[in-house]
Amino acid sequence: MSRLKFAHLAWFSQPKGDRWLWRHMRRYRVASIVQLGVGDARRARLLIEVAQRFAAHGQVHFTGIDLFEAGSFEAGPFEASVSHAGLTLKEAHRRLTATGGKIHLVPGDPLTALRRVANALSGTQLLLISASTDEAALERAWFYVPRMLHADSLVLRERQLRDERVEWQSVEHSQIESLARSATPRRAA
Repeated sequence: MSRLKFAHLAWFSQPKGDRWLWRHMRRYRVASIVQLGVGDARRARLLIEVAQRFAAHGQVHFTGIDLFEAGSFEAGPFEASVSHAGLTLKEAHRRLTATGGKIHLVPGDPLTALRRVANALSGTQLLLISASTDEAALERAWFYVPRMLHADSLVLRERQLRDERVEWQSVEHSQIESLARSATPRRAA
């Protein structure tokens, strides 16, 4: 990614709410990213490219969790071009491996996918939760999130505002711990 392309992303790109995200990635040199809700993979591709430009060490690791062709999360403002059926897993993999990053795509809703892969995602630096993520599945999936994070990890949730603008809100580690405790799986009596 060239300086000019990054400058455009950081200061002039749409949606406007993503501009902060790009600047944050430059500042903290993020190299390990997990995204819930890949959509049309456009944002995921840019995440990888920005991370590759500024990552402190080695290869960028990207994990995308989505329903893919099984019926993608409802498209948010960034993924407006996604068809109702969602991007196929094969096509998402093709689009993202072209970046040269280490790509791991996990089909499924947040709960089932994180149940399978959360332990392998320890050390995640940036967890992005797209506005299109199913809230009910996410509520129970919080149980698996703390094992993915370290003290400097950043968790961001995308919020769609009434006027169709998008903003990113940080989720504090104490809030994540609280959400994880309330999502603890219940055992049958």
